[in-house]
Amino acid sequence: MIFKSRRKDSKVTMVPDYRPGNPYLGLLSAALELRGWKVSFANYPSRYLALTWLALTHRKASILHIHWIPNLIAAVAWSSRPWVFRLKLFLLILDVRLVQLLGIRVVWTIHNSLAHEAFDVGREKRIRAALFATVDGIITHGRNAEMAVSHLYGEPIDARCSIVPHGNYSGCYPPPSADPVILREKLDLNAQTAVIFSFGMIRPYKGLERIINAVKQSSAPVCLLVTGQVQDKAYAAQLAELAVGDERIRLSFGFLSDQALADRLSVADVVSCPFTATLTSGSVLLAMTAGKALLLPRSAESLDCLDPEGVIFFSDDNELQDSVSRLDRGRLAAMGDQNRERAATFNWETVGELTEAAYERALSR
Repeated sequence: MIFKSRRKDSKVTMVPDYRPGNPYLGLLSAALELRGWKVSFANYPSRYLALTWLALTHRKASILHIHWIPNLIAAVAWSSRPWVFRLKLFLLILDVRLVQLLGIRVVWTIHNSLAHEAFDVGREKRIRAALFATVDGIITHGRNAEMAVSHLYGEPIDARCSIVPHGNYSGCYPPPSADPVILREKLDLNAQTAVIFSFGMIRPYKGLERIINAVKQSSAPVCLLVTGQVQDKAYAAQLAELAVGDERIRLSFGFLSDQALADRLSVADVVSCPFTATLTSGSVLLAMTAGKALLLPRSAESLDCLDPEGVIFFSDDNELQDSVSRLDRGRLAAMGDQNRERAATFNWETVGELTEAAYERALSR
């Protein structure tokens, strides 16, 4: 079904362009295009007043939709002297104001409360609070996320704030290349082995060493598959060292094709995302879409997308080890079914409608 936006100036520029390797922006743009929006993408230019330059380059856009902001944070936070930091922070606020003076409204989707990069936390909070207070629209993926960023940044929730859930990944990946039983046999996995799968960019904040240690200390019939690209070679070496001597732990560092990811998901019984803190997770949504149970730290209870019946939560390493030792494939399959039903409610038609409503709210300011 094709919807038409009520506005004649329905053009949005999204930044940064993270489409390669991340389906989220492509799915969002497709949902908006079905509603009559014209969507373009850009990356931050390496210069002062980057947002203004983007606005001047995309003058026909009525919305500048900011997603991830580490580049903006880096340009301000890495200042050796306090007065330089304050000046750069002022320039960021001015940057947004200049975009607004050009008649373009600025909307920010807050995917993470803080960046994964090692910025000065105090400075980063000030930058994010300033941006929160200045833009025309704020989008979060749920009520818990909205409350968390409001509390962290010290900024009130107001009429500019909208909740738009993260859409699911239905139809984004190919079907498995073979029956899961055959794929498990290729991996030398018997019917009793519970397969734990962890995927995505491998970074220290995700806490993968916790699940590796839990599997090592368990005598249960389990297998841990960890796969993904890694940038921190020292961290990769640390994980490899932890896995030495246990054939049940299989690490694969490198690019994973869509087909390979679909195959690994098909053999998995539970997906582990042992991250320490996040507002939302594409890996979690993908696992839910694929009908997989989840193994998550207790702190992840705040994720708005979750069905508690589809998750095994752990509070500490002892509870994690106990959970790993008690995995039951039948129970995990039932939990996965719960997650698949929950993920189906996050359809992109609704996401497109709610995003458009957030744009309309910003344009009415």
